[in-house]
Amino acid sequence: MKKRRFIVGQPLTNVGLVSVIVPVYNAEKFLKYSLESLQNQTYPFWEAVLINDGSTDGSLSILQQYALGDSRFKIITQPNSGVASARNTGLAAVHGDYIAFLDPDDMLCPQFMEIMLKALLQSDAGMAWCEKKKCNESDSLKVCDTYSRYYAITRGLALNWFVNNLKPHLTITVWGKLYKASVLKNLRFYTDFKVMAEDFEFSLRAFELCSKTVCVQRKLVVYRQNSASLTHRPLSFAAIDDHIRLLRYAVWHFRDSLDRPIRHKLWHLLSRMVLLYTCIFPYQQAGNYTDFWDKYRPLC
Repeated sequence: MKKRRFIVGQPLTNVGLVSVIVPVYNAEKFLKYSLESLQNQTYPFWEAVLINDGSTDGSLSILQQYALGDSRFKIITQPNSGVASARNTGLAAVHGDYIAFLDPDDMLCPQFMEIMLKALLQSDAGMAWCEKKKCNESDSLKVCDTYSRYYAITRGLALNWFVNNLKPHLTITVWGKLYKASVLKNLRFYTDFKVMAEDFEFSLRAFELCSKTVCVQRKLVVYRQNSASLTHRPLSFAAIDDHIRLLRYAVWHFRDSLDRPIRHKLWHLLSRMVLLYTCIFPYQQAGNYTDFWDKYRPLC
């Protein structure tokens, strides 16, 4: 592990286009905050590919309002197909040298692109990742930190970092990261995940393709704890099935490509997650936990 110190100086000149993929489904409550966080970026050379995934509320109207005033916003509308499909549509439409993902209820701090780009360029990494700052539903972008310098840690094989739970912790989400477009060139999200875990599986494959990553130890993403989001909904059979599907995909995909210690740690981590979802969480959260147990007992 090599630790480097970077100084945030003058704003970057144009070092390449950053494409930000934003999947949008019935997100009118917080959508404008996400879009404004893009407009407030200190690095101005970006495009936002906004995928309207069949929204039935006022989301499309908000998207059109921002696109009318700023040509960097580009709208694609499709029938409701889920977040994995929406992100795939975005990946097929981007033109950037770098790619980031943003959920419509989250926000980027103003220097997200500038700092992440500097970290990528100075470390020659395939992916940069940062820490997140949680906020509740009433907070706005004012919760972001301000600073004049930052530290980055470089290390090969992000997957090894993740399975060994090294600090600072590498999250498995696709947001809070900036990828070189070449890393994601041939990657797509699997669309048979119904409600969650699609970014977990995608990230595992993306980590595998990065011989080097760089960690920016600053909270550059504001993660909103939205009570209406998928991750805060009651436990369901669909959510559990997605985690089982994740484990099976990972076992199949990495069966020959990982060193044995890393592979075993990954299996252990994912198996423990499946056990939590099939046994522990239903007992803690669901009144009809015996229904979950009857369905998943053979697997356990």
